Amino acid sequence: MKPMSTPRRELTAAVISVNVPSMLSRELKYEDPVQVFYTDSSVVLGYIRNEAKRFHTYVGNRVHHIRGRSEPQQWHYVASMVSPADVASRGTTPKQLSEHESWFKGPSFVWENNVTIRNSNPQPNLESGKKRLLPLSQTKFLPKRKSGTPFQKSLNRNVSTTHHR
Repeated sequence: MKPMSTPRRELTAAVISVNVPSMLSRELKYEDPVQVFYTDSSVVLGYIRNEAKRFHTYVGNRVHHIRGRSEPQQWHYVASMVSPADVASRGTTPKQLSEHESWFKGPSFVWENNVTIRNSNPQPNLESGKKRLLPLSQTKFLPKRKSGTPFQKSLNRNVSTTHHR
């Protein structure tokens, strides 16, 4: 099995994040809860806030799902240094992790009544080389083509690129 890239894992986490509120609302019988989403991925924020770029099928389908259940304004950036999600990836031992308060409760600012959003608009680099990209609303998602020979791979790549021009 091919390993999944970090941006794809972070995008999958965002998909899960937008699914949780509807389940909690249904199970806990909340009506119209305020929903705020945080990520330490400027790439994911760039995908969600993007109005002009075309995405590959995997990313496009997930961004469509996220935007169908949330608004870009509901998404905020959390710097990696205060993100509890990064604690385990910094060489923290299991004992240290068990004593790390923000690992279990999240950053302290999420418990405040009037949250001030800091670093909420990072500028990710989403440039895709020389390809001409369409706005998401004009994009048709094509299934990934299978290919065998180098010629077929080249042909499929060129057909995919010219199809959207």
